[in-house]
Amino acid sequence: MPRYYLPKVNKFVTFAASLPIALSGGVGYCFGLWSPLLKANYNLSQGSLGLVAAAHNLGAYSSFISGILYDSLEHRHHVGPRLSLLIGALMNCVGFSMLWAAVTKRIEVALWQMILLAMVAGNGGTWYDTSPLATNLRNFPASRGIVVGIIKSCIGLSSSLYTEAFEGFFGGHAGPFLLFLAWAPSTVALVLLPLVNYVHYVQSSETHKTFTTDQRFYVALRIIAALSVYLMITALVSGLTDVSHHMKVWFAIGAIMLMIPVVAISYDSGGLYAEKASLFYDEEEEGEEYLLSSEARLPHHTQGGAHDCDVSVDGTDVMDDDSPLITRDKSMEHIFPSLSIAECFVSTDFWIMAFVCGIGIGCGLAFLNNSSQLVTSLGGSSAMKSILVTFFGVASCAGRLLFGAIPEQMLHKHGLPRPFFLVFAAGCGCLTYAATAFANPLLLYPLSLLAGLWFGGHWSLLPSLASELFGLENFASIYTILQMAPAIAGYLLGAYLLGGTYDAVGKRHGDPGNTCIGSDCFRSAFLIVSLLGLVSTLLSFWLLKKTFKQYRAGYGALRVFERDVDDADSIPPS
Repeated sequence: MPRYYLPKVNKFVTFAASLPIALSGGVGYCFGLWSPLLKANYNLSQGSLGLVAAAHNLGAYSSFISGILYDSLEHRHHVGPRLSLLIGALMNCVGFSMLWAAVTKRIEVALWQMILLAMVAGNGGTWYDTSPLATNLRNFPASRGIVVGIIKSCIGLSSSLYTEAFEGFFGGHAGPFLLFLAWAPSTVALVLLPLVNYVHYVQSSETHKTFTTDQRFYVALRIIAALSVYLMITALVSGLTDVSHHMKVWFAIGAIMLMIPVVAISYDSGGLYAEKASLFYDEEEEGEEYLLSSEARLPHHTQGGAHDCDVSVDGTDVMDDDSPLITRDKSMEHIFPSLSIAECFVSTDFWIMAFVCGIGIGCGLAFLNNSSQLVTSLGGSSAMKSILVTFFGVASCAGRLLFGAIPEQMLHKHGLPRPFFLVFAAGCGCLTYAATAFANPLLLYPLSLLAGLWFGGHWSLLPSLASELFGLENFASIYTILQMAPAIAGYLLGAYLLGGTYDAVGKRHGDPGNTCIGSDCFRSAFLIVSLLGLVSTLLSFWLLKKTFKQYRAGYGALRVFERDVDDADSIPPS
C-alpha cells in the first residue's frame, strides 16, 4: 500500500502520547540515587565515580545516531518516530538490566566495563527525547517554544517522578530500583509508540475555535505544573517529617494518577486518525496542488511564510496584495536559512551555541551528579539527598516550561530575540554556582532549585534556537550533535574538576574511605565553574548582538503571517 494512503494518527493524540514517553526520558538524572551503592560495593574514589557518571551522561547526550537515523527516515512519517522509540526501549532495557546486575554484584565487572554499561543505559533515554521532540516540532512548527518547553519539561521532571517511585515502591533501596529503571521506561515506550507519527498537513481540529491548539497546550502545562508542585510537596513532607513507608507508597500512586488527565489533550480532536483541513490552493509556479501544511504556517521556517512579501531588517513588511491565499514565502530563506551539517560546522553561531549550552547544561549535571557527596561533605542528612534530586528535577521542569513559553510570547508580542534569555540563564547560572562554593546545608535547598531552573532553561532554549538559527530541514541531526557539547562538558567538569578536587581535598584532610568532609571540598571547583559561566554569559551576549537584526526581520514577517492565518479562516474551500 502506498505510504500516503496509510492513516495518520491524530497529531494531538501523538502529542498526548509523547508526554508519558518524555516523562521516562530523563531517568539518567537519577544517578545520584544509586551511585552511593555503586561507590560502596566497588570502593570507588570520587574521581572514579565521576567517570561512571560522566559516561552515563555521555551516553544520554550521544544522540547524534538517533538524530541522523530520524532525519534519514524523515519522509517515512510512521516508521521514523516509531523505530527510534523501539531502539530506545531496547537500549534502556538492556543497559539498565546489565547495570543492575553489575552494581548489585550479581556479576563482577571492571571499572571500564561499568563505564561502558553506564553509557549504554544512558543512551536509551536520548531516543525518548529525539523522537517525541522532533516529531512534535514538525507537527506544530508555529508553536516551537511551547512545544519544546512542554516536551523538555517532562524529560526534566522524570527524575523527580522516578525518585517518588524510589522512595515509595522501593523504600530507598537502589538495587531493585535499578531493575525498575530497566523495564518501566521501556514498557511505556513500547505501549505508546504506535501513536507517534508525523502529520504533514493541517488537521481540521486545528481550526477549531472552541478547543484551540493553544488551549490544548495549556492543558498540558497545567498537568505538568500540578505534577511538579505535588512532587515537590511530597518530597519535602517525606524528607522533613517521619512519614511511614505506607504513606510514601500512596504518594507514588498519587503521582501516577495525576498523569491520567493527559488524555484530555486529544479530546474532541477528531478521533484517533487525523483529518485534513479543507484549505487547499493552487500554486501555478510548481504546477501542483498544495495543502496549507503546518510547515507553511510558520514564517521563520525556510518552508513557511505569509503572503509573498518582502520583510525589511527593521521588521516592516511590504506585501503583494494580489496573493489570494497563504503561500510559501521564498524571501524568508535569507532570514532563517536551513543549514546542512557541514555548513553548521563552519558557522560561528553553531560553535557559540555549543559552548554556551555545553557549559550551562554541563555545570548543572556536575551539580546534580555530585549532590550526594556535596550533602555529605557539608554535614547534611541522608534525607537531603533525595530532596535535592527532586528539587533539581522540579526546577528543571519549571525552567524548561518558562524558557519555552515566555521567550515565545515575548518574540511574538514584542519581537524580543530568543538569545536574550540565553544571556539571562547563563548569567544567573554563574551567580548560582558562585554561591554554591560557599554554601551550607540549608542553603543547598534554594541552590538546587536555582541550579535546576537554569539547567532546564538551557535545555529548552537549545532546540528552539537550533531550529531557528539552523532550520528544521536537518533539525534532528543538528540538535543531537549539539547535545554532545553538554556530554563533553559534563564529563570534564564532573570527572576531573569536581571529582578531582574532592579527592585531593579529602587526601589533604586525611579523611578516610575516599570521602571528604568540610566546606572546602568543592569550593575551588565551583568557583572555576562560576568563571566558566561568566565566559558563557559574554558569548551569549555576542550571539544576541549577531542575530538581533535577523530576529527583528523575522518578527515583522511573523506579524504579517499571523494576520494572514486569521484571515484564512474566513476563506471558503476551493
